Amino acid sequence: MSTRTLARDTDALPGDNGNARHAQRAFAAAQSEPARAGVQDGASCVRRGVQPTTSALHGPSAHSLHTPQSETGHTVTRVSLGAAAAAEAAAMRRVSDTASCSQWREADLGTSAQIAPVHDNPSSAASTTSTTTATTTLSRGSFQPQHRTGVDAASVQTTSCSTSTSTAASSHREESAASLTAAGAAAGTDVPETENDAFDEHERVILAISWRSGMLGAAYYDTNTMQLHVISDVRDANDLSVLEMVFMQVSPDVVVISTNQDEDVVVRLRGLMATGVAGEGKPACTLEKLPAGDFAPDLCKRRLIHAHCAMVPPYLRDEEREVFIQSAVPFENVQMIRAAGALVRFIELHRVGVELEDAHVRVPITTIEMTCLDRMMAMDDNALSSLQIFQKESHPVTGKLGKNGGKEGLSLFGLANRTRTSLGSAKLRLWFLRPLADLSEIRERHRTIAFLLNPEHADTLKVLTDCVRQIKNMVRIIGFMQRSHASPSDWKVLFKSMYHAVQLQTALKALNSDLRIFSEFASCFGPDIPETIALINKIIDFDQSIVQQRFVVKAAIDNTLDEMKRMYQGLPDLMTNVALAEMDDNAEIDECNVVYFPQIGYLVAVPRRPTMRMEKDFAITGFDFQFVTQHSIHYKSPRTREMDQELGDIHGDIIDRETDIMYGLQKEVLKRTRSVAKIMDLVATLDCFLALASFAREYNYTQPVMMEENVLDITGGRHPLQELCVDTFIPNDTDLSVQSGPVHIVTGPNASGKSIYLKQIAMIQFLAQVGSFVPAERAVLGCVDRIFTRIHTRESVSVARSTFMIDLNQVVLALRFATARSLVVIDEFGKGTSAADGLALLSAVVSELVSRGAACPKTVISTHFHKLCMPGLLPPAAISAGLLKFFCLEVLETVAPRDALVSPRNVNSEHTNTIDADADVARKRACLGGGNQHSTLHGNTNDLVFLYRVVSGTAQSSFGCRIAGLAGVPLAVVARGMQVTDLHARGDRVHRLGETESDVTRRAAHREIVSCFLQCDLAGGESLSALLGDVARLAL
Repeated sequence: MSTRTLARDTDALPGDNGNARHAQRAFAAAQSEPARAGVQDGASCVRRGVQPTTSALHGPSAHSLHTPQSETGHTVTRVSLGAAAAAEAAAMRRVSDTASCSQWREADLGTSAQIAPVHDNPSSAASTTSTTTATTTLSRGSFQPQHRTGVDAASVQTTSCSTSTSTAASSHREESAASLTAAGAAAGTDVPETENDAFDEHERVILAISWRSGMLGAAYYDTNTMQLHVISDVRDANDLSVLEMVFMQVSPDVVVISTNQDEDVVVRLRGLMATGVAGEGKPACTLEKLPAGDFAPDLCKRRLIHAHCAMVPPYLRDEEREVFIQSAVPFENVQMIRAAGALVRFIELHRVGVELEDAHVRVPITTIEMTCLDRMMAMDDNALSSLQIFQKESHPVTGKLGKNGGKEGLSLFGLANRTRTSLGSAKLRLWFLRPLADLSEIRERHRTIAFLLNPEHADTLKVLTDCVRQIKNMVRIIGFMQRSHASPSDWKVLFKSMYHAVQLQTALKALNSDLRIFSEFASCFGPDIPETIALINKIIDFDQSIVQQRFVVKAAIDNTLDEMKRMYQGLPDLMTNVALAEMDDNAEIDECNVVYFPQIGYLVAVPRRPTMRMEKDFAITGFDFQFVTQHSIHYKSPRTREMDQELGDIHGDIIDRETDIMYGLQKEVLKRTRSVAKIMDLVATLDCFLALASFAREYNYTQPVMMEENVLDITGGRHPLQELCVDTFIPNDTDLSVQSGPVHIVTGPNASGKSIYLKQIAMIQFLAQVGSFVPAERAVLGCVDRIFTRIHTRESVSVARSTFMIDLNQVVLALRFATARSLVVIDEFGKGTSAADGLALLSAVVSELVSRGAACPKTVISTHFHKLCMPGLLPPAAISAGLLKFFCLEVLETVAPRDALVSPRNVNSEHTNTIDADADVARKRACLGGGNQHSTLHGNTNDLVFLYRVVSGTAQSSFGCRIAGLAGVPLAVVARGMQVTDLHARGDRVHRLGETESDVTRRAAHREIVSCFLQCDLAGGESLSALLGDVARLAL
């Protein structure tokens, strides 16, 4: 039984004759309704003895079908609405409020039916008084019908829906090319963002984890894309670093684990939740446990096979479904299968995304995506934060906080994110969270960007960008269709996005390239997508659908529908004729209206005279009394009964018929779910390539040369963020290959650029493995498996560890898990403890790394422990073998008066600058300030100019006191600091503050007394009196 039949079982049809229950209800409502003059403006009546005139029809309301101007028809006298008509209209509204039932729509989706509430008019649904079912009357010669609420647009039997659609589809296939031309004109206008493009606060990511015997498997479900992502088994050490990386990348709202999961995993998960991976404004992540039986491998495998997945053809048998699923998900990954099966169980148990649907409606899964962590470069949250890959900032507008509680600040991702689509932005974020370790895939991305940057393709690139910008999230709209929640605006967005996707494929085909993404675009577009576009364009009247807030079908699609619309448009003339005929046949009636009530039908309304007080006064020959209002009496006549039988609720029938057609069209579209998901994935990928190409073009990045060898050779490298914040950036070279020394120790003064240099090395390597071009003149790089950083200390009271302990943990990770293919960046390790302990620990770390020989990771270390470079602390064999090299940041020092420039005394004999004309230029630039890049430090004696060039050698001073003066520290404090530094360097005693000349003299005398005493040889016979005399003399 369809929804329409169910509704009519509970409420009477508009054509039911003599429905006493509705008449009594309307009568009671009318008696309590106060008169409202002018409520139903324009309600007309027919009066005896008045010459009829031509009537014009009102335009349609938001709830009615489009009714054009009447050219012919019966004429009536136009009069103003009196008190009787006002009370009648009020009674009609009350009848509508009382008699209407809930509106439901039932959609047959093949394997499952879904029922969802529908409002034909959101504006009227939001009001407190229902005005959509008020009346169907002749209004001053015009007709403005209002449709019912008791029976609304609902689907009927699937057979009729499928038949009409299949017939239409077959005819459209023959003319899809011509229709596509018309579709282009329709899609040319911009479509405003629909409610489906806005942020949905119910979007969630559910992550399932299975960890056993050192193997980690995971799966997560995104309610936004309705995709199930599975992560293949990967070896995870006892520190659970891979688990942390997965948690950080997925950023889940719910984590699902087994009740017998290892306690260390549970503790680590709770710790990750407590550290606040979720952004400000995002709900806290919750931990859910399922029984251990739900993680059984065989049971989980069966759940995956029988999941409600749109990518699996519904006609496959169980054995065929298993083969199909296994082609996408390798069943040998046991932990992954456990996690995926438990995840399917959880989302079905909690009905994620379909909480308000019927029990038989299953959670939809569009596709299953496979992710292999062993083909990606690992980076923990500390590395991402230290290198400023992502940087969240609170949005100044509270209403735009969004899911993650802010906006992207000055970060590498924020700089590169020039995507035009929401899915493209999400995919680019995923690329930055998962840098590649697959050399062939990295090279393919570089080739694609290089192709897009070719000047010959500039015009085509603009076409591609424009097409991508017009494509919205079709996967999300498909999900709304599966739940019968798609609005007319969603349909128009889908139509427009499909059209521009076809245009995109045509533009890519014209480029004639062998790039993978181009071939994938060509293969995923069959004839079904153009046919779907033509079918949508031919059936849906988008303009009227948006105006009336429901689906409106174009003319010449269904003959029955067209006939009903013609009848509907002729109702004003028909009702006028009926009113005239009733007056001609019955002399007792001088004035009457023909009105329509949902659930009751067509009635004759006669004005109530003051003499009509009792029910016997209401009797009219040939009319059956129904109910009375304050100013009108309503009757059933033979003509109105005939109208009930022949016409019924024709507006509701039109809506039902159009809904049948729309459900048939929806079923055709849903058959293309897999193709649409694939297209959207390719569009998002192309959007990422376009963004990275624009990124490289604007900032003059170059294509890196990726090698199989373990090499890192950068010429003219730049920091991608720092170069935007200064007027002039000084590039530097780096060579960390085995032949050039895998361990570099960098020293230099404060604020000389050591940290920037270290970060730029890691960021260039990171960008290259993301697939982007890099900020360098030339870069020859091999793949690294992981980047370890000790740069930024992320302190938190929830961690319950000191600053130095956090630094130690970061270094320990590098010592334990770094391989020859890893990159280790350590900035000023040991500063959190005493100078002696810090120096000892740092020298031990360096000795441990270089002792590995060929297995030593590529390492860059910056430090202010200048004694580390002295002989004896580091292995001499490593230095002589070239495994360990020393570098420093170049500094120029001028003496007052500023008429001479000396060789930098902070650089040892390995590197000595030549004083020439260039040095004089540097001196002048130092005196002038040198812009943002070159800082000049004005002290009491010498000035410093930082050149920000990395040269071979070691620094002998950090110039901390002069940096303090630049920072605004009082001059007295700076002077005292420099005094202590000089005394300490010479080995002299540090004088107390406030000492006078007499204090200095007295201390010298005391020192001499002590010296005399120590030199006195009493055992040798020297006189004690002589010693005392000397002491007395000195004391005076």
